[in-house]
Amino acid sequence: MLSKFLKLFRKATVVVPGADKLAKGEARTIQVGDGLAGGKQILLCRSPEGQVYALDTHCPHDEGGKLLAGPLFGGDKAVCPLHNFHFDVRTGKVDKGTCKSAITYNIKEKNGEFHITF
Repeated sequence: MLSKFLKLFRKATVVVPGADKLAKGEARTIQVGDGLAGGKQILLCRSPEGQVYALDTHCPHDEGGKLLAGPLFGGDKAVCPLHNFHFDVRTGKVDKGTCKSAITYNIKEKNGEFHITF
């Protein structure tokens, strides 16, 4: 119980190489930690303007959907294929569909690497 409480005040940063390989209007999925032991899948996205964003791949409609890697819809929308929900990569807010917002993470790009804080 205490460890869960303390975790609220700690932030973990993960460094992911290969930032230069993510093109504008594209998304790629990475695995952070062990998927069987509470790890996360994160969707790294680059907007048409070149900014980078990170979203949890788990779609908030809780039916097992995952946001897709590959080209972003309209250059800036991540898509869940189960119900064709579209999420703005900048904010995580649903643009098309009736769903809660996707979880977003703090991300910075420096020296050819992504630095993701969650």
